[in-house]
Amino acid sequence: MTVWGQDHESAYRQLPVKDKNNAYVLHRVRKELYLFRHAVLLFGAVSSVWGYNRFADALVAITRCLLLILVGHYVDDFAGTEWNHTADSGFQGFADLGTLFGTTMKKSKEQRPAREHKLLGARLGFCDGTTNPHLPRTECAYVRVDPERATRLRKEINTCQSKNTLTPEVASQLCGKFTFVASTIFGRSGRSALKPLYGRQHSVNNNCKLTDQICQSFRMLCTILDDPRPRWKPMMGTPSNNRPLIYADAFFLLGEKKTRSWPNDVPWEPKTVAATKNGWGCVIIPDQSRPHEGVMIRGEIPADVVTAYCSSKAYIYFLEALAQIIPVVIRPDLIQREYIAYIDNEAAKHALVKGYGSVKEVNNLVSAFWRFCEHRTLMPWFERVSTQANVSDAISRDDLSDGFSRGWTLFDVDLTELFNKIRKIAADPTVDFSQD
Repeated sequence: MTVWGQDHESAYRQLPVKDKNNAYVLHRVRKELYLFRHAVLLFGAVSSVWGYNRFADALVAITRCLLLILVGHYVDDFAGTEWNHTADSGFQGFADLGTLFGTTMKKSKEQRPAREHKLLGARLGFCDGTTNPHLPRTECAYVRVDPERATRLRKEINTCQSKNTLTPEVASQLCGKFTFVASTIFGRSGRSALKPLYGRQHSVNNNCKLTDQICQSFRMLCTILDDPRPRWKPMMGTPSNNRPLIYADAFFLLGEKKTRSWPNDVPWEPKTVAATKNGWGCVIIPDQSRPHEGVMIRGEIPADVVTAYCSSKAYIYFLEALAQIIPVVIRPDLIQREYIAYIDNEAAKHALVKGYGSVKEVNNLVSAFWRFCEHRTLMPWFERVSTQANVSDAISRDDLSDGFSRGWTLFDVDLTELFNKIRKIAADPTVDFSQD
């Protein structure tokens, strides 16, 4: 597969207005007033955007229906994808069709069919499974960060760090730029790092000095920009009935009662929380078409790790999120590229799906998880499941009888080293599971 790009010459100025009496512009030059009447769409007018986009939509629809070319557009930028043997004719055919409507394409910006092109500030392309070590060994379409854009963003961060200042205006600009970059990076990496920047953007405080959280965010964003992994989609996906499944659950004891929520009438005390008994458990089914081949894992989270994450009630969904993360990190060999993860806690599910949580420590943990998925090219799909239907509920409580009756096996592993890393992640967002 190849991709090509075309750009309309002068865009709006190629489209005539129906009634020139509706296109007047009054312009003051020094003390003189000049009245202009336009014969074509005015650049900058809202009505011109609507009018031009209607024309571009019609051109795209006609191209798809009559020429059978897969093409799309963003305002006056057009892009198409074609098989190698028809790409050149499709590229030229689209330009010729525009000529029939009286429009011309900009020769200086045309991008002839190739494996990869820069489109709308990102690099879009196709991989045959052998050209990029960061992509799967199969045919896929991908989008990645443009290296020039990454270099400019690092310079902007370095400027803020050297001046030890981040104004709300600059924070707003960085948020917009990094939000776009995040859309071209695999998974949800980097999204948690934007929270402190959004906080500064909407701050009413006149103090523009860098805070510890903003400095951590800058370090995390620079780490990601140093080695951004492409966002990709395989041309042929994993058959839906062969995907791996993960069920995971967690709990803690309040007195003698197993619970997943903190009672309103009980004060929140981090020391008390850290001392409460907890448990987590999961089952990995490598192939959902063979549900009897499951691997069970369970354990408890050490008190010092809990202490690092229990500054607020976010600790409750931290347990559920960690129960989803641990099996992926310790047994990635059982998980293919695309897998389905079942979770019975809505807050934990949203944090994992969005790529960030409500507090800094959980943000760091979720971001580390997505960076691990980047390096392993894993694509999780998180699905809500009721507690009654969560088969890992009993496993988390060390009741393995149901699992053994299903033919599942128990995987026993020492997680001391992993928990040491999880403890570090709470304080340092640049630590991730892929590091030794």
